Amino acid sequence: METMLPCADMPPIINTRSLYTVNAAARALRITRQAVWLAVSAGRLKTTKVAGVEFITRESVQEYRRTRHPGGRPKR
Repeated sequence: METMLPCADMPPIINTRSLYTVNAAARALRITRQAVWLAVSAGRLKTTKVAGVEFITRESVQEYRRTRHPGGRPKR
């Protein structure tokens, strides 16, 4: 039986359960995809790139959920 040993040329193992696509993050936060990208550009959501694709980290989604301000127009 052949055993696979880690080597320097192998990419790190990524736990995809700790990552959200932009669409999944938007659904989880109940905001639009555009709002997700605005939060990313403002530094409120952290991303990681896997194979050239940006993913939102689960930790940043949870932090955003805890610290976000209610959106929309104020009621009169």
